[in-house]
Amino acid sequence: MKKSSEIFEGRWDCSDCGQTRISGSDPVCPRCKYPQDSVLTPSEQWYLPHDANIVTDGVQLEKFNAGAAWNCGRCQTLNYGNSKNCSSCGRPLDFDDTVNRTITYDGSSSHFDTLPDPRDEIIESDLDKAIRTIKGKASEPRVMKDLVLPGTAPDTGRDTKFYEEIRAQSQREHETRVRLSKLPRLLQALHTPHGKKLLLLAAIVLAIVLAFVGFQVVRYYTATVEGVVTATERHWQRSVEVEQYRTLTDSGWDYPGDARVASSERRIRDYRTVIDSYRTELYTDYETKYRAGSENYVCGSKTVDNGNGSFRVETKTCTRSVQVPYQEPVQKSRQVPVTHQEPIYDDWYVYLYDRWQTERWVSVSDATSSEVAWPEKFALRRNDGSIGSERIGDERRETYEVVYLDANQNRHSENIRQEVWVRVQVGEVIAARYFQRNGQLSSVDWSSVSD
Repeated sequence: MKKSSEIFEGRWDCSDCGQTRISGSDPVCPRCKYPQDSVLTPSEQWYLPHDANIVTDGVQLEKFNAGAAWNCGRCQTLNYGNSKNCSSCGRPLDFDDTVNRTITYDGSSSHFDTLPDPRDEIIESDLDKAIRTIKGKASEPRVMKDLVLPGTAPDTGRDTKFYEEIRAQSQREHETRVRLSKLPRLLQALHTPHGKKLLLLAAIVLAIVLAFVGFQVVRYYTATVEGVVTATERHWQRSVEVEQYRTLTDSGWDYPGDARVASSERRIRDYRTVIDSYRTELYTDYETKYRAGSENYVCGSKTVDNGNGSFRVETKTCTRSVQVPYQEPVQKSRQVPVTHQEPIYDDWYVYLYDRWQTERWVSVSDATSSEVAWPEKFALRRNDGSIGSERIGDERRETYEVVYLDANQNRHSENIRQEVWVRVQVGEVIAARYFQRNGQLSSVDWSSVSD
């Protein structure tokens, strides 16, 4: 059986001002500066909360390992075990000084349970009230809160998990402190709560500044002003498709129903696997077997109140016999097929078929007339359905172009919709937009063209 222990920092509640969860390493209340005295004021006794931290600091460990603390009989100052004289008045440790007890809790409850111990509810005695009245700080009796006392019966598993989580958290915090200690002071300051708030504020301000700058940049490059352009020319063009009946050639494993096969040949289209025989193959398999072994488990724990604001949690580890599984190799054999790939042949065709294909485009255009029309009078080769015949296809194309000069006398052309094009007159002034940064043309407002 092995034992392992960790030192946890306790807490205490000030009976003078009501401040709670004061660190066990603080001998006086940080709010009212009232000294802690768990003997004369039992309600100020140290307790172990659920979220207690493991003590890793070397100075604190040395102080907590020095022994039970004691209160000076003259000035009531709390002194730690390695102090032979009062740290306040200098009086040496004497018989009338009160030394805190070291208490070991060993019961059947886990660390998450509260044992029915008198320290769970501590009511001030008449002597306590008298002492507090003399000090001028009389108050109503107080009840201790969150006192958690441990047990050392067979472990339920909850306390082990609790302290494992605490140790893991403490280890992570320690590693973080070590890592931060190697950084410059400025970076260390940024990792403090106040530094993180400043960093967040700086990030918000930077984001606002960048957004404002980005908005101004976009606005600078996209801002436009009003202007005009002058129409100088108008053009239109309409085209129709002319198709020709042709004989086309193609090839493949199949051919259309109206195609004519020009030639065919046998080709390999695929392969299939053919089994020739079987052979015996040896291989290694694994079987699960068990052998006698041992394992360690937490078989109990106890908590010691060190009497100085700290608690020592000792965990007992026991060994028990178990069946340990292992994999044992076993030689086995199996039949493996011996195969080869056999080609699959099929017919590959070269075939001919007749289809209508685009031959050319016939266009008509005019730069002067506003009357538009489709091409009508043009020659087609014979249209009797024989090879070489032509016909008018289904596709149509039409463009309506306006040429105009901008304010810088630069020539532009643009294709627009027919219903707008018919309203544009040569020499007409049309509204437009120019980039403010360089005066170049941005766009023309064709909707401003009058009917």
